Amino acid sequence: MSEKQNRGVSRRDALKKTSIAFAGSLTLPSVVRGEKGRSLDDMHRDLMQSRRIQNNAGLEARINYLEARGIGAGYNRLLAKFPNEGNGPSTADSPDNYCVEPDKCDGDIDLTLWFFYDQDMEAYYAELSMRYRYYYYQSYTAYDYWGPRYPDDGAGIMWEKDHWEVMNADDIPSSTEGDDHVEWDNGSWNQEGLGYRVNSADIARNTGQTNDRDKHWSDYEYAGVYLNQAEDYEDGDSIHAAYEYTWSSGELSGVSVSYPWGISVSASSTTKSEDLQTELDGSSLMVDTSDAYLQ
Repeated sequence: MSEKQNRGVSRRDALKKTSIAFAGSLTLPSVVRGEKGRSLDDMHRDLMQSRRIQNNAGLEARINYLEARGIGAGYNRLLAKFPNEGNGPSTADSPDNYCVEPDKCDGDIDLTLWFFYDQDMEAYYAELSMRYRYYYYQSYTAYDYWGPRYPDDGAGIMWEKDHWEVMNADDIPSSTEGDDHVEWDNGSWNQEGLGYRVNSADIARNTGQTNDRDKHWSDYEYAGVYLNQAEDYEDGDSIHAAYEYTWSSGELSGVSVSYPWGISVSASSTTKSEDLQTELDGSSLMVDTSDAYLQ
């Protein structure tokens, strides 16, 4: 079976599902507290700390930390390879350049779609985390860099309309999160998802010099959104993500998303781009939300 044909490694493969029912659509300001006294601020702080744990100790360590605080987590991963010259991923006509079974193969762009459920707050959060292989060698006489290229990339988190909705649709930025080099693209909101601009080149460079020409992983950065159940929600409704990598010259002017799992970027005519899921089915970056139920 080819890498393309294999399913991604998801939390559902590692944990037994349980059937805890959600309690309905919520809009929770940070001052509202659950039965155990937790608030959205507490969930936010736990998520921030868990990202540091993910950078230092990996995905399972992040999950263990959150579960101890009453937050369930489901995830799915996708890896894609740069070509040898490092200017962008190979074409979608070459499925060997995709890695949808990350524990058995390797890549240069590592994407993880997460879904989190705080059972005390009954609050939901979806996140796409990203990291990149690179090297950044600099001395008094030489400079050499290999890794993601400018301009910004596009990332999207999507869902079926009327099944999920942004927690505060009247103030989208208050419901979104992004790291230093990731920001919500104003204008991408269409009730089926959100688009984000991702400065992958600076994520790699700002992770720090490698001082050699061996490939290293950058730190993770992330794009996220707090969600409510909508009127047509059904138990186990899925969340999807997509990523469009750009390279060459020019600049990114906008990101748009659609369901099912579609993403496109508006960029200069000289900019090259590729949707990393062009030749993959939608399960490559999909989380069944029941995967985040705690046992």
